[in-house]
Amino acid sequence: MKAFKDLRLGLFVHYVYFDPARWFPNQRVGVYPSGRKAASLDELAEGCDVEDLARQAAAMKAEYVMFTAWHADMNLLYPSEVLEKYRPGHSAKRDVISDLYEALSKYDIDLILYVHPSDGHDFPESDQEKLGWHEGGDYKIWNDFINDVFAELVTRYRGKILGYWFDGGFPVQVQPQMQRLKDTFITNDPNVVLIQNEAFDDNFFLPWAEFGCRERINPPYKCHAIQAAPVITSGWWAKCAILEWTPELAFQYLVLQSSCHGLQGGGTAFSTGPYVGGGWEPGVEDFFKRLGEYVEKYQEAILDTRPSEAIITEPGTPLFIIDPPSQSKIFKPLFTATDSKDGLKTYLHILYPPYESTFRLPAPANGKKFTSAKMMLSNTPVNIAQNENELLIDFGVNPEFSLLDTVIVLQ
Repeated sequence: MKAFKDLRLGLFVHYVYFDPARWFPNQRVGVYPSGRKAASLDELAEGCDVEDLARQAAAMKAEYVMFTAWHADMNLLYPSEVLEKYRPGHSAKRDVISDLYEALSKYDIDLILYVHPSDGHDFPESDQEKLGWHEGGDYKIWNDFINDVFAELVTRYRGKILGYWFDGGFPVQVQPQMQRLKDTFITNDPNVVLIQNEAFDDNFFLPWAEFGCRERINPPYKCHAIQAAPVITSGWWAKCAILEWTPELAFQYLVLQSSCHGLQGGGTAFSTGPYVGGGWEPGVEDFFKRLGEYVEKYQEAILDTRPSEAIITEPGTPLFIIDPPSQSKIFKPLFTATDSKDGLKTYLHILYPPYESTFRLPAPANGKKFTSAKMMLSNTPVNIAQNENELLIDFGVNPEFSLLDTVIVLQ
């Protein structure tokens, strides 16, 4: 397993079953390509094509997959003696988690599990009463229950799971025993990392895990020092919807996010979900393929790099600017940078080049002195000059730039 801090590209997969009688009666959740809903949790679990999921993750060059152990109404995609004791019928007979782990292992792709410690708000009143959802005080009954579930989960998959991604805020039912929750994970698997969804805004949810994630990324597509989870279709899970992100937009956002100063880890996890029985929404498989081709071409400057300490990309840097009166997109020159893991190379990414053939950048923030520069893909030398105030890069007459990413290797 790689360290989470070293990961830059992931696939975030929502594959879920909600009781159609109570949840989302007018939405397609847990469906086949025809739109027909899976009739049961076990049908959904049996219909998860883990081999295809792993192939698609490998095609996009994902370093990790985040996958739902459960979502709303707490329908587990693995067998659970603990949950059967508390809520019979809400855990699958098939161990989808183990099957997915085995499929991903063939491609050396790590697995992170999505979990939800405060899912009691989705339960029917009878289960809420039984499990102390409205108990008050320190909510001992609920916390005994949820920690029993997590202890079983973490013990069951110890050594196979890189980390756990926590959804939902931490309401009064969970807040009194947050340290107990953390201890349950670390005690049963000291090597796992804990990642908390911080939702749409800074600290929207009370931070408590060592890593965070920004849920959804919308125009103008700003970078964040925590993991980012852009939804590439019109919903988290397959529901006969459409692709909303192009592979080109995704690649450029990956570059921007990988360059973000202070990046904690995880980089970007592009989010979508497969149909029951296999297959994806229109355009998604082509998205995986084309994004993977771009990443493979530029991976030296993206994967296994660090945000540059010489040329800083501040958190909150957007891919473009939105003009308030017209709401039109304004694309200004945009430079970002990554450093090789050993610090010997700086990769200058020119996402939107200026018209001039000579670029003027601030002098390296870490005092580094660059003496050579070349185009990464062609090895063509580039003229540079540096003084105490500026780094000048001269491409000469009629320079040619990539519409995707022009990378200059500085040493």
